[in-house]
Amino acid sequence: MNDKDHVNLGNLFLLLAIFVVLSGILLYWGMRLAAKFLKFSTTVLTLIEYYIQWGLIYVTVYQAIFSNIKRISSISEFVRVGNFLDPNLIVVMILPSFISAWIAIILYKKHTKAI
Repeated sequence: MNDKDHVNLGNLFLLLAIFVVLSGILLYWGMRLAAKFLKFSTTVLTLIEYYIQWGLIYVTVYQAIFSNIKRISSISEFVRVGNFLDPNLIVVMILPSFISAWIAIILYKKHTKAI
């Protein structure tokens, strides 16, 4: 990863996108297996989909707000809670999992012809 000739931002973004899509497909197959034992209601799946969408919006707004606060040095001296408030860490941890779950739900709803 330290070799800058082979790894750049475009390659890392593409790698993350591939992992997100693959994990979404794996979650979809897991949902299809679980559907043999559990009943997934279309209404519940739609509500989960809405929660994921609002969560994605919230994380994006959080990132925009805290990125602007970090630029102001007088405020950032008082907000020394730790690196876990860093918006980049939140985005790397939360957004891929939400997008993977969203892909799985959409594929499952398409499979059950609920879309």
